[in-house]
Amino acid sequence: MEPERYALEDIDLVERFLDGDLSDQETSLFEKRLAGDPAFRSLLEMRSEISEVWVRAHIRESIRQEVASHVAARRQKERFAGQYLP
Repeated sequence: MEPERYALEDIDLVERFLDGDLSDQETSLFEKRLAGDPAFRSLLEMRSEISEVWVRAHIRESIRQEVASHVAARRQKERFAGQYLP
């Protein structure tokens, strides 16, 4: 099965919708098209899923960096304390 191909204009339109950059009239037309165009609805769903995955990956990376920073600080404190303990 060949992957679905989308027009660049449709991709841009979905991006603008997700960013909240459509006018009221454009939003109304967008929603009507979603209701009647399964391929367009699929594009929106796919793009939404990509956003969710990206957000989760970004959160995971932020947490990983935070933990690594705390571990490094803890090790530094332990080394410093070890130098001055009898």
